[in-house]
Amino acid sequence: MKKLILGSLLTSTMTMAAATGGGNGGDVIKCSVNGQSVYRTLDSVVMESQPFFEKVEERNSETSMRQIVEKLKNTLPLMGKRLATFKETFDKKANDDRSIFWIDAKLYDVQDENLYIRIPENCDEKLLQAVNLVKSPFKRYYFDSEVLGLIEKEGDELSWLIVHEWLRDFIDDSDVIRIVNAYIHSQDFLDASDIEVDETLGRLGITSGRGKTVSELESTVSKLRSGLPTIQERIAEVHSRLDFAQDKNQKAKIKVWDGLDIIDLMFLRNTTISIAIYTSEFKTIELEIEQVLKRWEHYLD
Repeated sequence: MKKLILGSLLTSTMTMAAATGGGNGGDVIKCSVNGQSVYRTLDSVVMESQPFFEKVEERNSETSMRQIVEKLKNTLPLMGKRLATFKETFDKKANDDRSIFWIDAKLYDVQDENLYIRIPENCDEKLLQAVNLVKSPFKRYYFDSEVLGLIEKEGDELSWLIVHEWLRDFIDDSDVIRIVNAYIHSQDFLDASDIEVDETLGRLGITSGRGKTVSELESTVSKLRSGLPTIQERIAEVHSRLDFAQDKNQKAKIKVWDGLDIIDLMFLRNTTISIAIYTSEFKTIELEIEQVLKRWEHYLD
């Protein structure tokens, strides 16, 4: 039943999102809890009233981010690495190659919320803009350090905001991001298998960039391990034939002899590169393949 309700919600949400477009800002909202004012992210406030996923209770943002990154690394390693990298740049408000700029400033509300339901009565309708992403021609994150300070110690609220901004790499629409964010912050996510996480994120709108699941990577690793002796033999054979064909008259023969082997080795090199996100076990064989490919290309020049 939960999946049916979620599917219906997503269909209507994505249809409306297509008409209204998306935006690039993270919002904070002031709410009253037991007579005291607290600041929360718009995502967590809105999704708390929509119990599609089981909420993880009583954790701070550091614990939340650690659990989420670890879960992604153990299910979808590419996404786990990307989130870990984003978290690092968020913490430093900088990145080493300066491809992303973080600018501390007072922000105005970019009104990109795509909000289709009412804000709870115990919360102000006025939104505080915490972060605003501008993607073109290069990424600039404008952030208000004072607004971020309001949620740093409020449970896992800062985690919600960090994941919200990271999800901009995959989804533009704020309403869809809220639902994905709620899933990633749920017990459902922590309890899911790698296949379930991959399928759910795909249904929720992350249609590319997820990478391979751990199950798929482990299957590839197993096949490479069993085929390693054959791979090494084929590398040695290509080297041997290149050693034999010293004069230019042999080039045509080399093309015929090694063509299929080279194609296979190219495929294997790409395979070892694709699993490097998961294991460095095959780095040596990757370098050996790269060496013979370069030698083959150089010989035919």
